[in-house]
Amino acid sequence: MGADVRPPPLRQRASRPQLKRGPLDGGTIDFMNLSGIWRRLTRLEHVFLSAACLWGGLLFLGVALGIELESWKAQKVLTLLFWLSPLALLVLAMQVRRSLWGWLAIIATSLLTIGSVIPAGCAGLEVGFMPAEHSDPSFEPMLRQRSGSTDLVVYRTNCGAPCSFGLVLRQERRILPGVRIARRLANWYPAASATLTPLSPQLIRVQVAPYGDRRPDPIVQDVQIRASLLWP
Repeated sequence: MGADVRPPPLRQRASRPQLKRGPLDGGTIDFMNLSGIWRRLTRLEHVFLSAACLWGGLLFLGVALGIELESWKAQKVLTLLFWLSPLALLVLAMQVRRSLWGWLAIIATSLLTIGSVIPAGCAGLEVGFMPAEHSDPSFEPMLRQRSGSTDLVVYRTNCGAPCSFGLVLRQERRILPGVRIARRLANWYPAASATLTPLSPQLIRVQVAPYGDRRPDPIVQDVQIRASLLWP
């Protein structure tokens, strides 16, 4: 009887560990594990995301809520710094790891920097040629009237020799020392002076005086006083 010859057992090849791609490497972002994603970021990426959130928060406060500084000179300097800050965000984005979200950060900050060139240039001109007057000659308060816990302020606009005067009616309220909320209610052009007559707590009548030959007739307009969560 012949010997039982069996083939030697095949050696199993060790399986390679499966690497899971994370969101920083271009994988799918798990929004339920944001704390884990934050821990995987580098310190520089923490700085970039914090700076981007701060920029977006300032934009929301200024545009959506109308929060500004009461000092017009400080407000102009702050506006210039705000529109120059996307360049700093772009520099930080260039240091982010080259992954999917890193390239998105570079593209987004590049577009933001390009879009901020004109506002930054205008703000730079305003700061560079800032007059020494106590009030802003291009946006000068002409009339202030109390309405409840807010102020109704008529400003006269002046963009220089090529333009005529104009008027802007705003509703303002101080929220902190040196900080206020401002809402634009109406504007008229050309115009140089106006009077305010309260009709009710929510309504005011504005009579804009004639403006020479360009507008020989007066304007009478009833303006609604705005109310929101920020107004009492």
